[in-house]
Amino acid sequence: VRILSRTGTDLTSYAGPAIVAAVLALPIDRFVVDTELCADDGSGVATLPALLAGRPRRLVCFDLLSIGELDARPAPLWQRREALARLLADASAPLSLVRSVTVGGEAFYLQIVQSGGEGVVIKDGSAPYAGGRSKAWRKWKPASAPPATETEGGDG
Repeated sequence: VRILSRTGTDLTSYAGPAIVAAVLALPIDRFVVDTELCADDGSGVATLPALLAGRPRRLVCFDLLSIGELDARPAPLWQRREALARLLADASAPLSLVRSVTVGGEAFYLQIVQSGGEGVVIKDGSAPYAGGRSKAWRKWKPASAPPATETEGGDG
């Protein structure tokens, strides 16, 4: 198990043994998943200060990039999410699939922001995976335009 940052820094030991054990318990032994390492502030909201303070960590999974020898990046997001949901079907905490909605994005966004979350990420469900910033997704925070496509988020 290797947990890497966007820049390639190895975060495996920082993630902790509970996350490594949860990943090792998955039914497939070779895969690449786009994730975020999070820690809750005590009220259920993931924050950077909580992560830096060493609060219990969790690994939130957003997207499946490969599984076994299969490169999943060319597939549309909705197919990658279905495959990721199957991979994580029996996963235990602290490993989870990020919540996703396809309708009611504005109400979902308001719920997240009112509960202390930073905002949501809006993604085009038909788009292939593109690393880094992409026209197929954007962050929606207070003072941004309302969502128009699939919305993921809730963790800040």
